[in-house]
Amino acid sequence: MPISLVAAQDHIERWQKKLAQSRAPYRQFWPKFLFRHEDIGNAASVLKSGVLLSRASAGEAGFENIAAEDIVNANIRAHDFARLYFRPRTPTQFHIEGIRRVAEYYHGVHAPVLAMFVFSADRVLVRPGTQFSDGNMQSPQTSLGDNGNFFSGIDFESVYHSFPLTDENKAAVVRARCAEVLVDSPLPLDGHLCAVLCRSSAERNYLLHLLGPEVAAKFARRIYVHAEPGIFEKRWAYVDTVDALADGFAFTFHARSDGSPCDFKVKIYSEAKMLYSGKADGADLSKRWRAPYNLHRGTYGFEIMLDGVIAYRADHFFDELPF
Repeated sequence: MPISLVAAQDHIERWQKKLAQSRAPYRQFWPKFLFRHEDIGNAASVLKSGVLLSRASAGEAGFENIAAEDIVNANIRAHDFARLYFRPRTPTQFHIEGIRRVAEYYHGVHAPVLAMFVFSADRVLVRPGTQFSDGNMQSPQTSLGDNGNFFSGIDFESVYHSFPLTDENKAAVVRARCAEVLVDSPLPLDGHLCAVLCRSSAERNYLLHLLGPEVAAKFARRIYVHAEPGIFEKRWAYVDTVDALADGFAFTFHARSDGSPCDFKVKIYSEAKMLYSGKADGADLSKRWRAPYNLHRGTYGFEIMLDGVIAYRADHFFDELPF
């Protein structure tokens, strides 16, 4: 049977207080929520469908796979559940988040543009059929449980751990950071989804574009830009801002943490007509860039390819009036 609402709320209150007083207080909000990272295309599909599916059902529905097949298929016992994490910045997210060069892919995969789904912990934890793992579901050492006794025995000190690892604790902490909440599939978004977080205003705009006007109108107030620490890794390049101006599109990037240059291509288009294309090889992403074109009142599409993958695509309405 699921844990009680009182037990869920006690867990949240106790760990929020403890993490608020820690060396990494940004974690104080983690216990109140459950998390799931998604490639931006999958994120749009989840929001359009209104439900979160199990891995097995998502594969049948045509969702993009962003997990290393050789790893996730080593143990399939969680594949029939909708899967959430107790925390963001899991080891899985660390390995796949961001636009990387092919040699930097983790087991051949990456998620160039990542969005974070944030669910209400107390509502999901008490759903009938919900189970919990005390670590990575691909590990043979990981156990599953569905009651208060098992839940209270999970090593949340390690689950919420966010500090450098030592040789002594590395294996145990890495496994615990991937502890999961396994929910019967499908999990409805209504009544459970609190927010979807994006790394930048540009990526939020990209997600809204993928949703289309009707779905975007439904979810726009729950899609936020989260720039503070604690949700994303941000070690790799992505598009930060995009602005439509009278003389073209101005755009900025978040640079790679190693400071190395990247290649990008841009396109300005109107309906099916290409208006401008340009590129920069070995670009300094710390600069503000511009795609020159005289814009008049109307809607323009703008696309950025960064190191060979789509990093941004959206329509912009430009009005010549200054008010």
